[in-house]
Parts: sequence; C-alpha cells; structure tokens
Amino acid sequence: MGNTSYRLGATEKLPITNAAAASQVHGDSEVNTTNGDHVVRIQADVDCFVLVGKTPVASVSNGFPVAAGAYEYIDVPDGHKLSAITASGAGNLYITDVSKI
Repeated sequence: MGNTSYRLGATEKLPITNAAAASQVHGDSEVNTTNGDHVVRIQADVDCFVLVGKTPVASVSNGFPVAAGAYEYIDVPDGHKLSAITASGAGNLYITDVSKI
C-alpha cells in the first residue's frame, strides 16, 4: 500500500477451520464514517481463502488465498461480510476496520 498511513479501528478475531466461517458486517464503523466501500486489513495465522459478500461462503475454489502471517488491505462494500476457510487445520483471521489518515 505504499506510504499510506491508516488509522486502525476495532479488530474481529474470526476462528477458521476447513468449514467456512463468516465475519460480522464490516464497513459501518466509527473509523469508516462515510458511505460506500471501506477498507479492512486482514491477517491470518494460517493459510486460508477469503471471500467478500453479503452472505459469503468461502471455499478453496472461490476464495482468494491469504498466506499465514501476510496482511492484505481490501475494500469491503457497506453491509458485506468476509468468509474464510482453511484447506486443512485451524487458525484465526484478524479483520481490522481502517481509514486513511
């Protein structure tokens, strides 16, 4: 993301396994105060696949891969959730609402 600075909001810890799990709704937080798409920072402690949608159900074939320890900044439309799944094993996906400073 270059040299962009972000203000971090609340973080959701989403337990994930080889069965899809869905997050809370993201984008409607104190840190994201305008309507439209919002940015979240995600980081997992296990390799996983993530899907964004109103009622998402991630799979290893429809989700985008997130490597353990890596973090990504992604846009999430208002009222949308993230779903995550592992190919094997269990871990956590950390989802943090952010806004540019």
